[in-house]
Amino acid sequence: MRKINFFVCISALLIWFLILFLFYKLTSKKFNVAKNFFYDGQKNENVSVFDGKKNFSSEIIVTPSTKIIYKYYYEDDGFSETTSELAPEFLIGMNKNELKKTFAHSNWKINNFSREKVVLQKNISTANKQNYVLGVKDGYVAVFYQEKNLDGLKLKEITNTPINSLSLDEQKRLNGGIKVSGEDKLILIMQDYES
Repeated sequence: MRKINFFVCISALLIWFLILFLFYKLTSKKFNVAKNFFYDGQKNENVSVFDGKKNFSSEIIVTPSTKIIYKYYYEDDGFSETTSELAPEFLIGMNKNELKKTFAHSNWKINNFSREKVVLQKNISTANKQNYVLGVKDGYVAVFYQEKNLDGLKLKEITNTPINSLSLDEQKRLNGGIKVSGEDKLILIMQDYES
């Protein structure tokens, strides 16, 4: 009877150790797989963490730290302008194809797409567009436009920017008149005077 109890205890103990051993192997294997996935920079370069949540993906996407660079190229005069900002919230999480669809209606072309930066270019034809002149009216920066087939300029608007708040060089340029072709270009230049 004692031999049977001893044999049952040893068997139960062996089964218990076997269960613990299997549990250890199973959990350590899962841990190693997770550890390799999260920390192996060589194999998983495209792991992304954003918005305080972990979003793991092998696909390149826009993150909150992605720099968005907008390049405007004016075809008629060969002039180009560049502005940049951190990715706006509505672009975060988009891949290249989603970004193409988002900007397709506005004729933006993606020149570069990475997690670090996205370069978008828009070619603008200024032919047959309104011509403007930035100048001075009553001591403030003003916008004038030229009507087709007429000589002279008409006042479009007077801004809230006093001319004396600008550098002497800028005042001289405005007093001489700065020619601008097209509404898009006017908006970009006006941002400099309003900031």
